[in-house]
Amino acid sequence: MKKSDVEKAQEVLADLNEQREALVSRGQELEQRRQEIAFKAHTGSKAERAQLDQINSEAITHDYELKSLDSAIAEATKRLAAADQAEASAQDKENARALRAVVDEFVAHAIAIDEAFTVMVTEANALRETLIKIHDLGCAFPSYDQLNSLGARALGTAIMQTPWKRDFEHLAPSQRQSFPKLASDWAARIESSHITRRRLA
Repeated sequence: MKKSDVEKAQEVLADLNEQREALVSRGQELEQRRQEIAFKAHTGSKAERAQLDQINSEAITHDYELKSLDSAIAEATKRLAAADQAEASAQDKENARALRAVVDEFVAHAIAIDEAFTVMVTEANALRETLIKIHDLGCAFPSYDQLNSLGARALGTAIMQTPWKRDFEHLAPSQRQSFPKLASDWAARIESSHITRRRLA
Protein backbone atom coordinates (compact mmCIF):
# COMPACT_ATOMS: atom_id res chain seq x y z
CA MET A 1 0.00 0.00 0.00
CA LYS A 2 1.31 3.42 -0.96
CA LYS A 3 2.55 5.48 1.97
CA SER A 4 1.01 8.87 2.59
CA ASP A 5 3.10 12.05 2.74
CA VAL A 6 2.50 12.14 6.50
CA GLU A 7 3.80 8.58 6.93
CA LYS A 8 6.87 9.39 4.84
CA ALA A 9 7.54 12.55 6.86
CA GLN A 10 7.11 10.61 10.11
CA GLU A 11 9.61 7.99 8.96
CA VAL A 12 12.17 10.65 7.98
CA LEU A 13 11.78 12.39 11.33
CA ALA A 14 12.06 9.12 13.24
CA ASP A 15 15.23 8.21 11.32
CA LEU A 16 16.79 11.61 12.03
CA ASN A 17 15.95 11.30 15.72
CA GLU A 18 17.58 7.86 15.80
CA GLN A 19 20.69 9.32 14.18
CA ARG A 20 20.70 12.08 16.78
CA GLU A 21 20.39 9.62 19.66
CA ALA A 22 23.31 7.64 18.28
CA LEU A 23 25.33 10.84 17.86
CA VAL A 24 24.56 11.99 21.39
CA SER A 25 25.60 8.58 22.69
CA ARG A 26 28.86 8.84 20.73
CA GLY A 27 29.46 12.32 22.17
CA GLN A 28 29.08 10.95 25.68
CA GLU A 29 31.59 8.23 24.85
CA LEU A 30 34.06 10.82 23.53
CA GLU A 31 33.68 12.97 26.63
CA GLN A 32 34.18 9.98 28.91
CA ARG A 33 37.30 8.92 27.01
CA ARG A 34 38.62 12.48 27.07
CA GLN A 35 38.28 12.59 30.86
CA GLU A 36 40.09 9.28 31.12
CA ILE A 37 43.20 10.37 29.18
CA ALA A 38 43.26 14.16 29.59
CA PHE A 39 45.52 14.16 32.62
CA LYS A 40 48.15 11.89 31.07
CA ALA A 41 47.89 13.70 27.74
CA HIS A 42 48.65 17.02 29.38
CA THR A 43 51.39 15.68 31.64
CA GLY A 44 53.75 14.25 29.07
CA SER A 45 52.24 11.04 27.67
CA LYS A 46 52.67 11.23 23.90
CA ALA A 47 50.37 8.27 23.24
CA GLU A 48 47.56 9.80 25.27
CA ARG A 49 48.21 13.19 23.65
CA ALA A 50 47.76 11.67 20.22
CA GLN A 51 44.55 10.00 21.34
CA LEU A 52 43.32 13.27 22.88
CA ASP A 53 44.02 15.15 19.65
CA GLN A 54 42.03 12.54 17.75
CA ILE A 55 39.17 12.77 20.27
CA ASN A 56 39.16 16.57 20.09
CA SER A 57 39.10 16.45 16.29
CA GLU A 58 36.22 13.98 16.29
CA ALA A 59 34.45 16.05 18.95
CA ILE A 60 34.57 19.14 16.73
CA THR A 61 33.14 17.18 13.83
CA HIS A 62 30.62 15.66 16.23
CA ASP A 63 29.42 19.07 17.38
CA TYR A 64 28.93 20.29 13.80
CA GLU A 65 27.18 17.05 12.90
CA LEU A 66 24.87 17.38 15.92
CA LYS A 67 24.01 20.97 14.96
CA SER A 68 23.30 19.96 11.37
CA LEU A 69 21.13 17.08 12.58
CA ASP A 70 19.20 19.47 14.83
CA SER A 71 18.62 21.68 11.79
CA ALA A 72 17.50 18.67 9.77
CA ILE A 73 15.16 17.59 12.57
CA ALA A 74 13.69 21.09 12.76
CA GLU A 75 13.06 21.05 9.01
CA ALA A 76 11.64 17.52 9.16
CA THR A 77 9.32 18.60 11.98
CA LYS A 78 8.18 21.54 9.88
CA ARG A 79 7.57 19.29 6.88
CA LEU A 80 5.63 16.81 9.00
CA ALA A 81 3.43 19.64 10.27
CA ALA A 82 2.85 20.77 6.67
CA ALA A 83 2.02 17.21 5.60
CA ASP A 84 -0.36 16.89 8.55
CA GLN A 85 -2.02 20.16 7.56
CA ALA A 86 -2.31 19.11 3.92
CA GLU A 87 -3.78 15.75 4.92
CA ALA A 88 -6.22 17.42 7.29
CA SER A 89 -7.23 19.85 4.55
CA ALA A 90 -7.74 17.01 2.08
CA GLN A 91 -9.76 15.08 4.64
CA ASP A 92 -11.83 18.16 5.36
CA LYS A 93 -12.65 18.51 1.66
CA GLU A 94 -13.54 14.82 1.49
CA ASN A 95 -15.76 15.21 4.55
CA ALA A 96 -17.44 18.20 2.91
CA ARG A 97 -18.20 16.15 -0.20
CA ALA A 98 -19.50 13.29 1.94
CA LEU A 99 -21.54 15.77 3.98
CA ARG A 100 -23.17 17.13 0.84
CA ALA A 101 -24.22 13.61 -0.17
CA VAL A 102 -25.59 12.85 3.30
CA VAL A 103 -27.47 16.17 3.40
CA ASP A 104 -29.02 15.32 0.02
CA GLU A 105 -30.03 11.97 1.47
CA PHE A 106 -31.44 13.72 4.55
CA VAL A 107 -33.58 16.00 2.37
CA ALA A 108 -34.74 13.02 0.31
CA HIS A 109 -35.89 11.24 3.47
CA ALA A 110 -37.72 14.38 4.62
CA ILE A 111 -39.48 14.61 1.26
CA ALA A 112 -40.37 10.91 1.43
CA ILE A 113 -41.85 11.39 4.92
CA ASP A 114 -43.98 14.28 3.66
CA GLU A 115 -45.10 12.19 0.69
CA ALA A 116 -45.95 9.36 3.09
CA PHE A 117 -48.02 11.81 5.14
CA THR A 118 -49.88 12.80 1.97
CA VAL A 119 -50.61 9.14 1.25
CA MET A 120 -51.64 8.58 4.87
CA VAL A 121 -54.04 11.53 4.85
CA THR A 122 -55.53 10.43 1.53
CA GLU A 123 -55.93 6.82 2.62
CA ALA A 124 -57.23 7.76 6.08
CA ASN A 125 -59.94 9.91 4.57
CA ALA A 126 -60.72 7.20 2.03
CA LEU A 127 -60.96 4.67 4.88
CA ARG A 128 -63.54 6.81 6.63
CA GLU A 129 -65.49 7.32 3.39
CA THR A 130 -65.49 3.57 2.87
CA LEU A 131 -66.84 3.10 6.42
CA ILE A 132 -69.71 5.43 5.51
CA LYS A 133 -70.50 3.16 2.54
CA ILE A 134 -70.41 0.11 4.85
CA HIS A 135 -72.92 1.80 7.15
CA ASP A 136 -75.09 2.81 4.19
CA LEU A 137 -75.24 -0.85 3.15
CA GLY A 138 -76.81 -1.83 6.46
CA CYS A 139 -73.74 -2.74 8.54
CA ALA A 140 -73.11 -0.52 11.55
CA PHE A 141 -69.82 -2.23 12.39
CA PRO A 142 -67.24 -0.94 12.99
CA SER A 143 -68.51 2.28 14.47
CA TYR A 144 -66.94 5.68 13.88
CA ASP A 145 -65.79 5.65 17.50
CA GLN A 146 -64.05 2.32 16.97
CA LEU A 147 -62.34 3.57 13.83
CA ASN A 148 -61.27 6.75 15.61
CA SER A 149 -60.08 5.04 18.80
CA LEU A 150 -58.40 1.96 17.35
CA GLY A 151 -57.14 3.88 14.32
CA ALA A 152 -55.47 6.35 16.66
CA ARG A 153 -53.81 3.43 18.45
CA ALA A 154 -52.59 2.03 15.13
CA LEU A 155 -51.19 5.44 14.25
CA GLY A 156 -49.58 5.72 17.70
CA THR A 157 -48.10 2.22 17.33
CA ALA A 158 -46.44 3.28 14.08
CA ILE A 159 -45.16 6.54 15.58
CA MET A 160 -43.60 4.58 18.47
CA GLN A 161 -41.15 3.19 15.91
CA THR A 162 -39.90 6.66 14.92
CA PRO A 163 -37.37 9.05 16.54
CA TRP A 164 -40.29 11.19 17.76
CA LYS A 165 -41.86 8.49 19.93
CA ARG A 166 -41.05 10.39 23.15
CA ASP A 167 -43.36 13.20 22.11
CA PHE A 168 -46.37 10.89 21.87
CA GLU A 169 -48.26 8.59 24.20
CA HIS A 170 -46.52 5.33 24.94
CA LEU A 171 -48.75 2.35 24.23
CA ALA A 172 -48.47 -0.89 26.16
CA PRO A 173 -48.08 -4.02 24.01
CA SER A 174 -51.72 -4.95 24.62
CA GLN A 175 -52.83 -1.54 23.31
CA ARG A 176 -50.86 -1.58 20.08
CA GLN A 177 -52.66 -1.97 16.79
CA SER A 178 -52.02 -1.97 13.06
CA PHE A 179 -54.35 -0.90 10.29
CA PRO A 180 -54.05 -4.16 8.29
CA LYS A 181 -54.92 -6.27 11.36
CA LEU A 182 -57.84 -4.01 12.30
CA ALA A 183 -59.19 -4.09 8.76
CA SER A 184 -58.81 -7.86 8.37
CA ASP A 185 -60.45 -8.52 11.77
CA TRP A 186 -63.31 -6.18 10.99
CA ALA A 187 -63.74 -7.66 7.52
CA ALA A 188 -63.90 -11.19 8.95
CA ARG A 189 -66.54 -10.15 11.45
CA ILE A 190 -68.61 -8.36 8.79
CA GLU A 191 -68.34 -11.43 6.57
CA SER A 192 -69.65 -13.77 9.24
CA SER A 193 -72.27 -11.52 10.82
CA HIS A 194 -73.65 -9.66 7.83
CA ILE A 195 -72.61 -11.01 4.45
CA THR A 196 -72.86 -14.77 5.04
CA ARG A 197 -76.04 -14.46 7.10
CA ARG A 198 -77.76 -12.47 4.38
CA ARG A 199 -76.76 -14.91 1.72
CA LEU A 200 -78.06 -17.85 3.69
CA ALA A 201 -81.39 -16.19 4.56
